Amino acid sequence: MKKIGILTFFWAHNPGTFLQAYATYQAIKRRFPDYSVEIIDYRFRRIKFNFRLHHFNCINFYKELKKYYIFNNFQNKFLKKSKHKYIGLDYDGAKQFLLQNQYDLIVVGSDIVLYLLEYHYRNSIPSIYWLPEDLHCVKVMLSSSGYNVDCAALSEGLKSRLTKSINDFNLITVRDEMTYDLITKTLGLNNHSILDVSPDPTFDLVIDYSHGDSYVQKLKIDSSKRIAIINLPPGHQKTQMIIKCLKSKGFKVASFNYNPMADYNLTDISPFEWAGIYKYATITLTDRFHGTIYSLKNFTPVLVIYFKRKSSNQYNRTKTYHLLKEFNMQEMNYIHADHIQNSNQISKSIDLAIEYFDKKLITGSIARNKQKYEEVLNRMRALLT
Repeated sequence: MKKIGILTFFWAHNPGTFLQAYATYQAIKRRFPDYSVEIIDYRFRRIKFNFRLHHFNCINFYKELKKYYIFNNFQNKFLKKSKHKYIGLDYDGAKQFLLQNQYDLIVVGSDIVLYLLEYHYRNSIPSIYWLPEDLHCVKVMLSSSGYNVDCAALSEGLKSRLTKSINDFNLITVRDEMTYDLITKTLGLNNHSILDVSPDPTFDLVIDYSHGDSYVQKLKIDSSKRIAIINLPPGHQKTQMIIKCLKSKGFKVASFNYNPMADYNLTDISPFEWAGIYKYATITLTDRFHGTIYSLKNFTPVLVIYFKRKSSNQYNRTKTYHLLKEFNMQEMNYIHADHIQNSNQISKSIDLAIEYFDKKLITGSIARNKQKYEEVLNRMRALLT
């Protein structure tokens, strides 16, 4: 039986990361029923349980330790992984690992797999997600992102290796305009006919609400109250201001990160529970890409608050901004944390995000994203026929 390997982020203990890997795996299995499909068990670092200051609270320690094991169990139960694994940044070692698995097709993505670490810039070596030329199989880049690649920091040697890599792919689909520009303008893709923009695979994933419903019952969350779900930097001063504003407006606050000011701390939530819990919220305030997607999939108004970090590129364009732009929501539903001056400003932004949320518009955009993803899978299928 022929083999397909999916090279993506799956190992981080993050619901969005897991769900994009799971969605990709399920979609390719469905499209290629006569192939053996597996997640390539490659990680550039190990995931360990990190003890934090708030773990001195026994309940918090238990919840986060539970989360650690939940994600490990989900990876083992719901993702078929390659028999062997490779952990490390060594490009040649990772290449040999891929060669030994003898894949007929390697799918790179989705997620920000084209991301480069300081190690890569310093040593002028790409990550293995930029596949080597001498890896002889069909190569597809699927809904991948390199939005935060620092083009100015690319040495000529590294830039040359990245260019050679992309020009050896059979099909490339990227998740955002920044990655499209990176591949076409900076790296100079020769054949633009193999390049397209495609949505994140989680748009194609059906939500099983039984998981979220059970979690809400277990935590005794009062769904009759107005609930605001937040996923913002927990120790940031602006986050505390936002929570105080929400409470002054009568919201109960549910936080995915531990926060002593929150009414509900959802730190032990599983990926499937996480996917459906957004339907219980009146509004979501987040700086996360997949959190924005799942708020929209649950038809919950969302306000994206951008906190300056390494998640933007040299043009200060973020993946969440590009996502909202696809839904024509970038003006009303996106604000910069540094531009927040007071609670009144936050309060007004919350009210506007709720008032002008257009469910009909969201429904149409989600349907188009699902259709586009299916078209990309059809193109991929044609490569093996």
